[in-house]
Amino acid sequence: MTESRYKSNECQPPEKPAPQPFPPGDPEKCPKAPPPTKPTEPKPPECPAPPKNCCCPTTTTSTPDCLETAIEEQGKSIAKAEKAKLFKTELEGLLTKARTASQQYTQAKYDELLEKWQKADREIARLISTVVCTMPCWKCILECYICPPLYELHKSEALLYGGELPGTITNLYDLRFWRERDSAAKERTLARLSEVLKAWEKPAQTIEKTLGDNATLLALIRQENSAKSGAAIYDLFLKLIPRHLAIAPPPASPETTTWIAEEYTKFCECGEYPAETCCGPNTNETSFRERLTGPMPYLVNPGDYFKIICCLVSKHYAPAKEAAADAAAEYQAIDNLIKNTWTKVTNGLANFEKDVKNTLPTVVDCCGCEPEDDDESGKKTPQQQERRY
Repeated sequence: MTESRYKSNECQPPEKPAPQPFPPGDPEKCPKAPPPTKPTEPKPPECPAPPKNCCCPTTTTSTPDCLETAIEEQGKSIAKAEKAKLFKTELEGLLTKARTASQQYTQAKYDELLEKWQKADREIARLISTVVCTMPCWKCILECYICPPLYELHKSEALLYGGELPGTITNLYDLRFWRERDSAAKERTLARLSEVLKAWEKPAQTIEKTLGDNATLLALIRQENSAKSGAAIYDLFLKLIPRHLAIAPPPASPETTTWIAEEYTKFCECGEYPAETCCGPNTNETSFRERLTGPMPYLVNPGDYFKIICCLVSKHYAPAKEAAADAAAEYQAIDNLIKNTWTKVTNGLANFEKDVKNTLPTVVDCCGCEPEDDDESGKKTPQQQERRY
């Protein structure tokens, strides 16, 4: 058996250990996500005004639209109040779950789970050494068979959602498309943050179950490796190592630093995003490889549990929920405006004669009202001089 690059006989972590979760952070240092630059609102083309001397009647600017606008604004206020009430109920539910989880995630439970994780860390490090020694082409298997389909998923998602929102628009349909994309992006962010919060609802149970599942998978990989199966590569690098590191404690000391070398986590890197860890857990978008594992709770001091939950809610989830609701309301508003404008155009043409005749004067008096048809010299044209009323 060739010598493994992993130094399994050393009683210390490798020089470059694999990435582990971040400790709870300072909520005040959480950056605010910049809102997308809203496009320039579309403006209808300007038509020339009637000649000054035509004595046109003053038209009122008050239309049924003013009532529709008032109704829409009241509807927004009512909807906002209802959303606030629903969110309050949701927060009360989160608090209840967090209190229950805190009672179960005791210091004794943390110490027990940490000891199990440390033991598993050594066993996984030894398993890695065996697998890479038995199958030295392990990285080629990953790069040739596993990374390409992940890259295809990344490219397909980029086709769906990639690119910046347009900065300028020319009509209401462009504006609706802009608001539809903006709303969809905010809904995806809210869904991702919801999954992060959900992962922390029962940290003790989730971590304990993951440790048990990992122990079962480790035994299976040993069997697969004996047959030099590609399944052993997949199960080790796409399931066991990511799940084990996802629940790892922050590397505060040699006792909490993994023995798994960083090189065994560096593959299929196309499509990765920078992490946002101001609260501890990553709240940013993740690659498809990371999504195979999904967000998970990890081993933190029980005294920091509420710190993480409160930071996630106040700095990420609550702002994202409000932004998603506002974006959805803006999309609905422009959708309604398009329908109303289409109706205005269609009915306006169909009822044009009736509507216009209703505004015409019963008796036409042209005295003193005459369009100015001056030529370039400022003199009246011959046709104008011959007019008689």
